[in-house]
Amino acid sequence: MSKTLKKVNEESIFHYKNAKKNKQSLGKLLNNREKLYKVSFAQAELRGFVSGHDMDDWI
Repeated sequence: MSKTLKKVNEESIFHYKNAKKNKQSLGKLLNNREKLYKVSFAQAELRGFVSGHDMDDWI
C-alpha cells in the first residue's frame, strides 16, 4: 500500500470513529432534552389541574 493511500485510510478510520462517538453523545443530548420536556409538561399539566384548567386551554 502506498504511503498516501495508507494516510487517507487512517484518516477515514479516525473520522469514522469520531462520528460514531459524536453520534452517541448527540443521542444522549436528545434523550436528556426529551426527559426535560416530559418533566416540564407534567409540571404544567399538574399546575393546570390545580388551578382547574385543562391542558387544552394552554395549547
